[in-house]
Amino acid sequence: MKSLLLILLLTAFYQSQPPQITPPCGVEEPLQEITWLKNKVSYYKKEGIALTIMQAQRGGETVFSIECVLGTDARETTYYRCNGWEICKTSVTIAGLRSWCGDLPAELTELRMIYPEIAGN
Repeated sequence: MKSLLLILLLTAFYQSQPPQITPPCGVEEPLQEITWLKNKVSYYKKEGIALTIMQAQRGGETVFSIECVLGTDARETTYYRCNGWEICKTSVTIAGLRSWCGDLPAELTELRMIYPEIAGN
């Protein structure tokens, strides 16, 4: 009887373990391990441009968004795949929306900030 209870407990514990999650883009630390992303951060820091980098999922694919503050009245957001290929770019200025990424922003799930906004650091 004790062995049956032990088997039931072990089975319940085994099934309650969370599934193994594949790291985004196959790396644990995107900012340190993805060369193009690391280079973007270095460039913007050198130029003193404030930015925010978000990591998200879209249809099973990891997507990065880089939002830059281009002045007091302009922001630009560019969306990238893991390999650094640009998906689309949108910018908002005092004159309004300059380009458009369709439904892409609404399709993003599991958003998390991986790089906080900086200013001239």
